[in-house]
Amino acid sequence: MGEQIDDLTILRQQAELIRASGILGHSRLIRLFNFLVECTAAGSAPKEAVIAADVFGKTTAFDVSQDSIVRVYIHNLRRKLDQYYSAAGKAEPVRLVLPKGEYRLAVARLELPPAVQNSGARHGSSRGSRVGIALALATLVCIVLGGVAYVYGPRSPMQVVRGSAAWVRLLQNDKPIVVVIGDYYIFGDTEQTTDVKRLIREFSINSKDDLDQFLQQHPDQADHFMDVGLGYLPTSSAFALADIMPVLASGEKGRVRVVLMSALNPSDIKSANIVYVGLMSGLGALQKLVFAGSRFRVGESYDELIDEKTDHHYFSGASQYAGEPKGAGTQFGYHDYGFFSTFSGLGGNQIVVIAGTQDEGLREMAEVVTDPARLKQLDNQAAGKRDFEALYEVLGMDSLDLNGKLIVASPLNPNTIWSPR
Repeated sequence: MGEQIDDLTILRQQAELIRASGILGHSRLIRLFNFLVECTAAGSAPKEAVIAADVFGKTTAFDVSQDSIVRVYIHNLRRKLDQYYSAAGKAEPVRLVLPKGEYRLAVARLELPPAVQNSGARHGSSRGSRVGIALALATLVCIVLGGVAYVYGPRSPMQVVRGSAAWVRLLQNDKPIVVVIGDYYIFGDTEQTTDVKRLIREFSINSKDDLDQFLQQHPDQADHFMDVGLGYLPTSSAFALADIMPVLASGEKGRVRVVLMSALNPSDIKSANIVYVGLMSGLGALQKLVFAGSRFRVGESYDELIDEKTDHHYFSGASQYAGEPKGAGTQFGYHDYGFFSTFSGLGGNQIVVIAGTQDEGLREMAEVVTDPARLKQLDNQAAGKRDFEALYEVLGMDSLDLNGKLIVASPLNPNTIWSPR
């Protein structure tokens, strides 16, 4: 009984801190949060239809299979809680969480190191970026691995990887390393009602500012397109990041940080080493730079790369089978493509791109750039060039990357990349 009372006290205290931070704004999100606080305090977990009625004013005709407003806002609230506890509330020994699949708040106790437990310090956030659950996880990976010194015998596998042409110039300079994760902005369509009816991903609209600019140019859409504070990351980015972070971990505290592409500061492109991890379609502001001196260009969709030297078109077959039952149309598999690029920046920094046309290609590339034997093959093909790019063909089946082969490795000329156009 004592633990229940303690949890109730913690619930109230944490709720006040979260409200005071202002992270939930003054919208439906704060109403949803307050409703869940009271329900949790009363020991109840409301159904989706109850939330729809009490928080969003829905009638008894509300159909959970046709209207996702509750799930959208629950997702957004979960993201905001993660954002709060990764910034203003990161020193808290407890936190409020929304368990997956449930509409209630729970108290989670963290096992913190003694130094943190005794410090009593609270740290604010210098950035108000749209950090999602996947980024919070990525940041945690960065913190954990960034503080680990990898000790091996002479010319250990990790030393071989770090000494390869793909990594050595980036790791040997003294610039900070910014790991950039390709993310996707999502906005809502109310279909001229007051509630969001569907979520939209439009490649030309990559932020709230982009949406505002679009609506200024298309005022007829302004009455039903709206920012809902949502974004998403491909699951392959998390797997790729787990492979890549040990390569970047040097034990030098604070050298590595993780940001979303939508939150990348343009000045970092000049002053920091950049490591992009994500799909081709998530390159955002880096896309023109990456392909400025490339032999490749993106085709009519991000599922296609065109080799301008040979006019060969490389189409990814991965999206053709997305959402299909396992094995559907994939008796002999399908091809996806992985892309790697490394070139010098303007400020003595290095820019590295690890990408895929779809998930299978990205996962394969993460394996390539962390495997000593495959990096040796890539080094041989690069023929000692300091700046180069490579394309891999990946055999996929049932959303798995089965194997990949190097198709081409080609030198890059940084002067071509950075020359005014």
